[in-house]
Amino acid sequence: MGEVIWRTAAAPWATDQGLGNHRAVVRVAAAAPAVRVLLPWRRHDGEPQRKAVLVFDARGGEPLANVAVLRVSAEAGDLIFEPVGGPGEYHLYYLPQRQEGWQHGPTTVYAAPQPIAAPAWLATLGLAEGGKAPAVTLPEAELIAFEAIDDFHRFDPMELVATDAEVAAFLARYPGRDWLVFAEDRRFPVRLRRHLPWRWVQGGVSASFAGCACRGEFYALQVVVYAPRRPLREVRLQFEDLQGPAGARIPASALCCLNLGGRDWLGAPLVKQVDVAAGQVQPLWVGVAVAAEATPGIYRGQLSVAAEGAEDQVLELELEVADQTLVDGGDGELWRHTRLAWLDSALGIDAQTVDPYPPLVQQGRRLDLLGRSVELGTDGLPAAITTRYDASVQHAGAPAQELLASPLRFLAVVGGQAEDFAGGDCRPQLDGSGQASWQVQEAGPHLERRVQATLESDGYLTYRVVLRARAAVDLDDVRLEIPLRPAFARYQMGMGKQGGQRTGDWHWTWSEARANHMVWLGGVNGGLQCKLMYERDIWEIYGLASHRLPASWHNEGRGGCRIEQVGDTEVRLTAFSGARRLAAGEELVFRFGLLITPFHPLDRDHWQWRYYGDGLDRLRPVPEVAAEGARIRHLHHGNELNPHINYPFVRAEELADYAREVHAHQMRLIMYYTVRELSNHAAELWALRSLGDEVYRETPGFHLADHFVEGEKQAPQLAGSGGSWLWEHLGEDFAPAWHHPLGDGRQDAALATQGLSRLHNYYIEGLGWLVRRLGIDGIYLDGIGYDRQVMKRVRKVLKRARRDTLVNFHSGNNFDERYGLNSPAVQYLEHLPYCDSVWFGEGYDYNSPPDAWLIEMSGIPFGLSGEMLQGGGNLWRGMLFYGMANRLGWGREAQPQALWRYWDICGIAELTMCGWWDPACPVRSDCSQVPVTVYAGGGRALLALASWAPDLVDCRLQIDWKALGIAPGTPLRAAAIEGFQEEGRFAADAAIPVAPGRGWLLQLG
Repeated sequence: MGEVIWRTAAAPWATDQGLGNHRAVVRVAAAAPAVRVLLPWRRHDGEPQRKAVLVFDARGGEPLANVAVLRVSAEAGDLIFEPVGGPGEYHLYYLPQRQEGWQHGPTTVYAAPQPIAAPAWLATLGLAEGGKAPAVTLPEAELIAFEAIDDFHRFDPMELVATDAEVAAFLARYPGRDWLVFAEDRRFPVRLRRHLPWRWVQGGVSASFAGCACRGEFYALQVVVYAPRRPLREVRLQFEDLQGPAGARIPASALCCLNLGGRDWLGAPLVKQVDVAAGQVQPLWVGVAVAAEATPGIYRGQLSVAAEGAEDQVLELELEVADQTLVDGGDGELWRHTRLAWLDSALGIDAQTVDPYPPLVQQGRRLDLLGRSVELGTDGLPAAITTRYDASVQHAGAPAQELLASPLRFLAVVGGQAEDFAGGDCRPQLDGSGQASWQVQEAGPHLERRVQATLESDGYLTYRVVLRARAAVDLDDVRLEIPLRPAFARYQMGMGKQGGQRTGDWHWTWSEARANHMVWLGGVNGGLQCKLMYERDIWEIYGLASHRLPASWHNEGRGGCRIEQVGDTEVRLTAFSGARRLAAGEELVFRFGLLITPFHPLDRDHWQWRYYGDGLDRLRPVPEVAAEGARIRHLHHGNELNPHINYPFVRAEELADYAREVHAHQMRLIMYYTVRELSNHAAELWALRSLGDEVYRETPGFHLADHFVEGEKQAPQLAGSGGSWLWEHLGEDFAPAWHHPLGDGRQDAALATQGLSRLHNYYIEGLGWLVRRLGIDGIYLDGIGYDRQVMKRVRKVLKRARRDTLVNFHSGNNFDERYGLNSPAVQYLEHLPYCDSVWFGEGYDYNSPPDAWLIEMSGIPFGLSGEMLQGGGNLWRGMLFYGMANRLGWGREAQPQALWRYWDICGIAELTMCGWWDPACPVRSDCSQVPVTVYAGGGRALLALASWAPDLVDCRLQIDWKALGIAPGTPLRAAAIEGFQEEGRFAADAAIPVAPGRGWLLQLG
């Protein structure tokens, strides 16, 4: 057999017949009843013998029936077929599969071998009795090439495995060597963990590496460790200066190994241990930060590789620095892998505040922030929390109101009595304009208590309380008590309760199946979230099975939380941990977060945030979008400009052109860009995979966000969740996430990522790059795959790059057993201070009662405006909640264009809202199922009515004319709004008919 050719097919074949992505092209020279062909395919997929080989005449037709597979292994296939079409080319598809189930979460099912060859034909070959070798000599078909359906599916060069014989011969060149070290170019990322690529055994390994970098480039290369005979522990690299021309040098400090550590998402040093199992290949990605002012020329030096109990090995490095400086250091050229430097980015990590929050103000133990203040006790816990927001969250200058019925208490109960801690001296200090911190050390008869805390400018308090036993002690309980005034515990959301009115007492316990360890209690103009936290930072949105439940709070099932009314003056939240014994010197660490709401007044610019967002598969021309009245173009993923989920870099130049076109039409461009899953088209996929499970999840249990689709049953070993590309190239240790068909059989197949990792540093840098280089105006988050610390960085990077950027947040409804019984408004509440609007869409019921709208969907109690998605929402009800509308272009229901035009005509942005929930609302309906929200100012008012009644109702309005500053008896006028209401006029005391699920916008003055 001559040289084997691997190539991309001249044109992709149809995938609807289940042929898969790979084939061999063979040529039959002459007519024959059977021909034999050997296919040295060098596969690394599991159990190839259990997957069919389908043979077709290249000229078309049905698959050939008379096919006999003699032998199939990972190395090669040996088979016989009847070339019924005579001489010519035949196509042999050796990974035939189909994808079943939901297109965004498919299951790949590989065709199993089927014995359909005619017995008579087999008999002529001597194979009728199941023999594995024909009794006759057969002509051989010529292997022309192996073909992939497109470039992205190709296996060569790094996924073609060496045969067992080749590996043995390769190792024989290095007798006595327990491990081998060599370097590989960035153009050939190592893909296989347990196989040697054929490419390596052909040429052997080299103890030297030569590359060419540009000035200012983060040059990436791979140092490969192969442990064929025994495992290696604690692999380490040591760098030395690279010596250049005329005494120039690249210092050792400019070299790093990403696999061995860097900086985590908080900017803290990260040190990792790399072990290599026997028979495993481990690439170590090394970066060389070439200075922008580096002298061009050749730089040489050495790199040492060491492992526990093994002799050091040395690689010679030679790096030519070209007299060329790349734009952005080459970050726009994905093949260079320069963006790997982003993994250690500290962008946005500081203690400074960010828009819209003014700097914190400290006066002794009192800390003032936007619309709120916190007075600390000597023990470091809040003694008082006040709000200065009005009841409709229009401004932050109302008279101060106290949220707490009494100071917070963190109690340790011993022998039935709370431990009497003494010696507290709380002295907060400002760490920057956006954060204050304090520590308090106290002692009691049995325990010492150390309180460490911070308050941030958005109103988030983080506590770490350490209890240390002075001698062995039996604790009855350790608990946190938060006593709230009933007016600021009117509503409740979280810990398994949907948002709405608080009704009765509530009890909650820990469960690995539910990441709902947070609850919010409040009124619209003041409230408090409490989140019980792990000792270390985690971010999980559905369940906690990936982590043991926190030993302090959970306490082997004894811990939990209760919310109860205490008399007429207090609603008490108690987080408890139950009884336990502590040995002398033993410590317990309790962490919790408190978030004071609202964060800021509602933004009047909301009335100008008018969105268009088709974005899936087809993009509508920008002039048409602008003509519809949209002012913000929301660009989803899954289209020709942004095809890949959470990786908007593949068509960067086209996106920059598109941003310029959007801006030319006086619109802003918001892009879908988040974390939680990452496209398999990411250029850095293989480098990130080399980090083990640091970035990618390798465990089952990941849920696709907000789809609520049951998984398909899987045939054992022949089917797997996820697209075919994942199974054919990754093969193992991956968790599939969102998939999107790209047309022509192509697919974007994402991988689930960890809740917190250095990928978030990469993401932050990528966000800044999108704003600076492409000109985007903000992001649209579909679920959030990181904690509030990363969210703060997002806001800082955006606002510091461009002040008018926006962050819009969307989530489907996670209040479902499979999704942890979580209402996203409380689940993601810690992120919302850094968002501009919320879109709570899929799975939401817009027939929910008004209090559920207010707490779960509107965003108003937190200072955010909201929009709607599911089924177009309900525009009449949406007007009760600061003009919640829907996204133009997303479905055909309840399109908002006419309503947008009316907002401009009536000047609603100049009016002040007074919500139906506000005791000061100057207009009431005599029908309890028809709330009224008022927008008023300057002697005029706009009344929004919407009905939850099941039938047509006639309601009369009770109007406080003096409060409105409008002459009593002024008639009400309804302007004609297409698709919303017809023109009408009503006397002030008239009965106004309101249809079920509909309403009115009525003008006064």
